[in-house]
Amino acid sequence: MAITDTTVYQTVMSGIPRLVVDYAKPLETMIAAGNFERASAGITPNRFRITGEDTVEFEICLFHFSRMTTFFAVVRAVEAYDKDNPWSLGKIEHLLSLATPYSQGQCVQQIFAPGSVATVSGNRCVSALRKYGTGVHLELRIIETKIAYWHHFLAVREVSTV
Repeated sequence: MAITDTTVYQTVMSGIPRLVVDYAKPLETMIAAGNFERASAGITPNRFRITGEDTVEFEICLFHFSRMTTFFAVVRAVEAYDKDNPWSLGKIEHLLSLATPYSQGQCVQQIFAPGSVATVSGNRCVSALRKYGTGVHLELRIIETKIAYWHHFLAVREVSTV
């Protein structure tokens, strides 16, 4: 897939070009801090393991495709975007750290964290934030063969340990 098919938003949410992940917090605490209108019961520590140490600051980037694409094309685009200073696929801990500012801003409708994949009821799923009116839902989304053009994918790269 050519990078020309991708729109990349590094500062899509005004004033939120970076996020901080505190790896000392368990998943349940991170979910509670998001104040979600609804959170999927399928997002559990057994399915989504958070590994890391300390408190780490990350630069964020959202990838958006101007056409239908595949999950594997998303992975390739993120990996190929900046070879000199590479991006990593956003994981659930990054998505949860983004939840509060996301709910307060004028943001895109749906953001996926493609770096954390879990099997739920036999389906491969990723976590996603979805805006509904003024509320935010934390959802599990099945990795489909085709991915719609309105989806956005979170990518991160470490800036510093705080």
